Amino acid sequence: MASAHVIEVDEVTAGIVVLEPGGFRFFASGRPFQTLEGALFRTLDQATRAARERWSRKGRITCPECSRVGQLGTRVS
Repeated sequence: MASAHVIEVDEVTAGIVVLEPGGFRFFASGRPFQTLEGALFRTLDQATRAARERWSRKGRITCPECSRVGQLGTRVS
């Protein structure tokens, strides 16, 4: 059975991660998180931290797919 978790930053969905052999595979919810698409993280916390770090590092941007401010993510291995 697949185990999926939603990753959110500031109440905006960054994407989901799905448990697979070796870790959690990230699937971005939209363009702001495309840099994380397909990344494999060893833990759920690493995936969450990656999205938050990108948000903090790049700052908030207007998300064209959202009705509010969106965010970005960073790849962590």
